[in-house]
Amino acid sequence: LESLYISRHEYWSRVLPPGQIREKMINQSYIPAMEFWNDVNSTFIPAMRTGDYATAKMTVYDSMKLHYEQHRAVIDEIVLLADAQNQQNEQMAENKERLIYFGMMGITLLLFLTLLAVGIISLHLLRPLKKTTTMIQEMSRGHLSMRLNIVRSDEIGQMAAAMDSLAEYLQNTVSEFSRISEGDLRGSFRAKDDRDEIAPAFNHLIHEINDIMNEVRFLITQAEEGKLSNRGDPTRFEGIYREIIEGINNMLDAIMLPLNEALRVADEFSYARFSTRFDDDVVVRGDLIALKEGLNTIGEELSVVRYKLSLLSGITRHDILNQITVVKSGLDLIEEDYSPDDPNNQVLSLIRIAVSNIKDQIGFTAIYEQMGVQQPIWHQVSDIIAKTQDSLNIGSVKILDTTRNIEICADPMFGQVIYNLVDNALRHGRSLSLISFSFEPRENEGVLIMTDNGVGIAQEDKNLIFQKGYGKNTGLGLFLIREILTLTHITIQEVGAIGTGARFEIRIPSLKWRIHPRNGNQSRNRVNHK
Repeated sequence: LESLYISRHEYWSRVLPPGQIREKMINQSYIPAMEFWNDVNSTFIPAMRTGDYATAKMTVYDSMKLHYEQHRAVIDEIVLLADAQNQQNEQMAENKERLIYFGMMGITLLLFLTLLAVGIISLHLLRPLKKTTTMIQEMSRGHLSMRLNIVRSDEIGQMAAAMDSLAEYLQNTVSEFSRISEGDLRGSFRAKDDRDEIAPAFNHLIHEINDIMNEVRFLITQAEEGKLSNRGDPTRFEGIYREIIEGINNMLDAIMLPLNEALRVADEFSYARFSTRFDDDVVVRGDLIALKEGLNTIGEELSVVRYKLSLLSGITRHDILNQITVVKSGLDLIEEDYSPDDPNNQVLSLIRIAVSNIKDQIGFTAIYEQMGVQQPIWHQVSDIIAKTQDSLNIGSVKILDTTRNIEICADPMFGQVIYNLVDNALRHGRSLSLISFSFEPRENEGVLIMTDNGVGIAQEDKNLIFQKGYGKNTGLGLFLIREILTLTHITIQEVGAIGTGARFEIRIPSLKWRIHPRNGNQSRNRVNHK
């Protein structure tokens, strides 16, 4: 349209004669007309392309309108001049009328073309842009099904195609999020280029969800296998994902702390320490309260039963020992009636031995009854060896102790273990002259070793000597040793070679032995009463 106006202007420049009409038509009307087209090209069209509708509208109603009205005013003046000239010069009426006619026709044509240009701009720019605006508004509301479907090769067409492609991409993204929300974590988004921000974020989301699901599956599997001490690693996650793992860990702690305490109490009960109670410092809630109260009730009831049995057995032992005293007194009186070479003395000797065995067995029941009643304590091994040496008639046998400052956490009757070992060696070692005690720290345990230079123990007897009733006397000494040690998960075995002497190895778990700190060494391990 601009080119058409310029061509028409060049035409009027050629045909109009000199005068006011020519001046106004060629110069005065031309300037506002060119300003009008300059506004269209420099402001209106760029604003429409960028979607700046406010600027486009302001341009139309401000500067474009002003220049149009200036142009129109000049044209109106031309019309008036032409009419006046017609009245002044009737002789040139025909030429003037022709001039005015053509001028008016040109002006009319120019106005028509101007209006046509505005209409074309509205048709080709404003309508597509308005449709685009509507689509953007729909997308802002989450409505992604609208498409522009504008087929054009200009910038408007390119913009429409890009908008349709964006809507399609967003719809696919929403579909993928719906798939994830339904628990389907397969697949991933392929980035469109190295600046794509949506695909990496989407793939990171899938990765994080998969990671947290793997962590939860791990905890579930561990729980199903009974490994309730394992916990998830919350440091691998951020935000709400970390809170999920921390929450599961806290839930396991809330269950496991009371459960571990219950296991501790049950373990104490298994060793007949019925005075043990559930630790009040362990927080217990909900259904687990019944577990705590139930265990405490069991301990109380078993303590009562044990007390009654202990009372009964004590009375019974006392009565039996009284009867044994009567029997022994009777044997003494009977032996006075027989001469030393009387055959009946052999029978009386057997009776006396039987009575002595009964007394020893009654004494054993008193010792056995005290096993596990009290909590384990720390024992200074060297002190116990020294007391044992003082309490037994060892004759010329030498006892060598190199355990120094080793302490062992065991039942309060651990001293009976050392006593019975030495007593057993003195009884059965025959040509015995040396008993040695030593200690060896090993991986995950410590070993208290007692050796002698007696005859040793036959291979076939090594697994039998700790059984009740096995042996030449009462068969209770080594059996009692094993029972006392078992209370605190300590084991014993004989590993010596026949002919070179016996070798007893007492294996103590790592938390059940230590180096006494009073000699300047740090404590090897903490006290553990289990």
